[in-house]
Amino acid sequence: IQKVPKEQFPEDIKVGSVMFAEMETGQQIPLTVVEIGDEEVTIDFNHMLAGKNLTFEVEIVEIRESTDEEKAHGHAHGPGGHSHSPEPKKDCADDGCC
Repeated sequence: IQKVPKEQFPEDIKVGSVMFAEMETGQQIPLTVVEIGDEEVTIDFNHMLAGKNLTFEVEIVEIRESTDEEKAHGHAHGPGGHSHSPEPKKDCADDGCC
């Protein structure tokens, strides 16, 4: 949650408006306007479902024994395993996020 100068927003801004902030990397992240003051606007970058109770319906489709590697790492790897090396940095256009 942050306070930002009001002049950085359009005049018709309303509490509850969802907008997008562009990060230095070009990534856009959603924000919600939570308060509008005389000089500042309070925005919330938390996910819209943060703090909500979520209910999921799931279907177990397979049960298997964990591998020694999964036991050592403390989590499942799924088909084909995975690498613990850092993910390569992506250009925004690499996965169509923009």
